[in-house]
Amino acid sequence: MRRILKLFGIVSLSLFFVFAIAACGRNGEDPVNGNGENGENGDNDVPDNGEVFELSGEYEIDITNLGMPLVIYLKIDDDGDFMLQTSRAFDDPRDTGTIREVEEAEQEDTYLMVYDETDNGDLRTATFHVLNGNLRFLTRMPYGTSNIMYEAEDPHDPEITHYLWAMSFRHEEHFGVYGGSHVVQAMGEDVEYIYSLELMAGLRYHFESIFEMGGVIYDFTEQGGFYIEDDVFSLNPDDASAVAGTIENGTIDVPIQPSAMASRSMRTLTITTHAEYAGIYHTHWLEDGIGDTTAMLILDHFGNFTYIATDHLAGADIDMTGTYDVDTAADTITFTPDEGDAVTGSYEHGYIFTAEFPATAEDTYAFTFYADHIQGQFTAEGEIEDIPYEVTLVLEATGTYSLVIIEDGSELLNEVGTFDVDVGMFDVIELTPEGATAALHDGLISRTSLNMIFDVDGEEMSFALSK
Repeated sequence: MRRILKLFGIVSLSLFFVFAIAACGRNGEDPVNGNGENGENGDNDVPDNGEVFELSGEYEIDITNLGMPLVIYLKIDDDGDFMLQTSRAFDDPRDTGTIREVEEAEQEDTYLMVYDETDNGDLRTATFHVLNGNLRFLTRMPYGTSNIMYEAEDPHDPEITHYLWAMSFRHEEHFGVYGGSHVVQAMGEDVEYIYSLELMAGLRYHFESIFEMGGVIYDFTEQGGFYIEDDVFSLNPDDASAVAGTIENGTIDVPIQPSAMASRSMRTLTITTHAEYAGIYHTHWLEDGIGDTTAMLILDHFGNFTYIATDHLAGADIDMTGTYDVDTAADTITFTPDEGDAVTGSYEHGYIFTAEFPATAEDTYAFTFYADHIQGQFTAEGEIEDIPYEVTLVLEATGTYSLVIIEDGSELLNEVGTFDVDVGMFDVIELTPEGATAALHDGLISRTSLNMIFDVDGEEMSFALSK
């Protein structure tokens, strides 16, 4: 029997496939006005073949954020004809048809997809609205024998609704991760901001900045849309006013805000070389009477690293800088310090790797490093069948965890153990209780949460935990 936590339950992958739910867009936002139901389409205007259809181009319909590893690509040609396929080669389209403008729709820029293939003689159609160059579907979208839903409630939070989007590949030549850094004086110390700006399909961007102050690592994120006209590059944050700069030959100059406390100022970002490995990683060597060293490794987007450690037994700080590179074919990561010899460690995947670094003033240690988003305290609370629950999961830099589940004020589960990560179609964290020979609990890893399923005396309980 599986008990699902209200507001935080996990919908199983099989359930997603049964209902063919699809969504791709901003969480919790419906940028389209109107009721989303367009049963009355009015007169349809078929574009002239002698003119270039204004929506021509390629689009991505990505539904992996709902747990389905499926991306459908839409191509609209200059005549307004479309094709749908799971490959951008578009050499064997699953569906084809023509797009017509709906002139008497409640909203402007509303269009109707009319499929060439019927459903036993019945017309197959889908209606969408154009917003900021992307297509927001207002009805189900047929694909093969399925009808993909145009909106769905988030399985973890009923206040969030996901929408079906076709995200434009316009300006694809500029897609990628751009990085930069700068140093400022704050609180009597030098603070270095290290940041990245990712330009993605749908004319969307994700900005992320990390910095260390007083021995504590902070991060700051921002999302929004980007626009390019000639060499003018603009960012339109979701919660702030638009700013303008330039983009040329892999370099962006634009005003950015590196933290909630900082003011926005013009900075230069360049296309990165090591974006997929960049991040903050933690480790802890702990042996009674022998060693107690905590360390943090910052890998930037250009192949540079910063190592910061504290030997708690000696009361000494250790730091090191240099460059790094990853050989995925050999599953290795090599660190070359500014001073000293290069060291090669084992690189399992983007969450865990092992490498030898100074642990004391005299000795090194083969540390295992863990990515920041599988480190720290994760919590959830809510009700199951009107019974309140509180969950606290702490993932330590020693590769260990502690888990406490409170049921109606009383302790239901209190255990410790070790954790690991399995990378595949989905990235899964696995928890093995102390004394057990195999993992008992597991869950999907996302950028913002851990969607966990805990086995409590043979009964499964699902929670979405966040920091």
